[in-house]
Amino acid sequence: MITVWAVLVAASCGRLDVVARHDEGTFVDRGPAAGLYACPCCGYLTLGERGCFEICDVCFWEDDGQDDQDADRVRGGPNRDLSLLDARRNFAVHAAADPRDRRHVRPPLPEEYPPGAVPPDGTGSSST
Repeated sequence: MITVWAVLVAASCGRLDVVARHDEGTFVDRGPAAGLYACPCCGYLTLGERGCFEICDVCFWEDDGQDDQDADRVRGGPNRDLSLLDARRNFAVHAAADPRDRRHVRPPLPEEYPPGAVPPDGTGSSST
């Protein structure tokens, strides 16, 4: 079986990022209208590119390219001593990837909710 890869050239950070894989679905979620990517930590559509060290305004995770395949690994670097899995757990409890960074985060905007999710005020995307 031939695997078909869809590749996005992230010119501003000078690298190739795998965006989708034909036989296994999408690795990186992209917002339909805004063209934003989902943060790998909180899942909100806040990133202009993936893996380019952009910081999510909702959870303050710095996107170093870590994703589900190595979410339990501590890479060090911009996210210090946190694995992506630990950051996700922290976000669920503290609304921040790292509790030490709570002062830097904000609630998600209605347009940052992923498709199918409904913000508490009932606005936002309703497509699935």
